[in-house]
Amino acid sequence: MRKRISILLVVLAAAAVPAWYAFAHGYRSTTSYTCVRCRAIQHVATFFGRESVRVEETDYSRWFALRQPMHAHEWGWCGTIITCYPISYARGCGRQHPVWQIRPEWQRQFLESATASQVESFYAGLDSPDRAIQQRTVEMVFDSVTGDTR
Repeated sequence: MRKRISILLVVLAAAAVPAWYAFAHGYRSTTSYTCVRCRAIQHVATFFGRESVRVEETDYSRWFALRQPMHAHEWGWCGTIITCYPISYARGCGRQHPVWQIRPEWQRQFLESATASQVESFYAGLDSPDRAIQQRTVEMVFDSVTGDTR
C-alpha cells in the first residue's frame, strides 16, 4: 500500500509541473518576423518552452534571391506575440518594425525603379535604430509608389 501511495505522489508531482508551467507561462506562443531585405517570414513558436523556427519563402523573397542571392537576414518583428494558456489566450503587442507597413509588391516596385543611392538609403533607413528615420524611409517608398512628390 505504501508503494502505491509513493507511485501516486510521483505521478501527481510529474503532472503538476507541466500544469503549473502552462498556467504560469502559457504552454504555446507564436510570433513572426520578416527579413527587411528579402521579406522571407520567420515564424517562431514555442511549446512548453521549446522553440521551433520555420522560415517561409514568399514571392518577393524568391524574386529577391534572383536579384541578390547572398545576404544576411535582418529580422523585423511583426509586433505581436500570441500566448496560449489552458483556459485562455493572450495577445501581447509592441513596436512593430516599420517594414511591415510596406507591402512586398510596393517594395519590389520601389527597388525596380530606384537608383543605387536610393536603394542604399532605403536599406540604411530600415536598419537605423532611430524610429523617425525608419518612418521617413517607409514614407519615401509610399511617395515613390504613389507618385507623390510633396
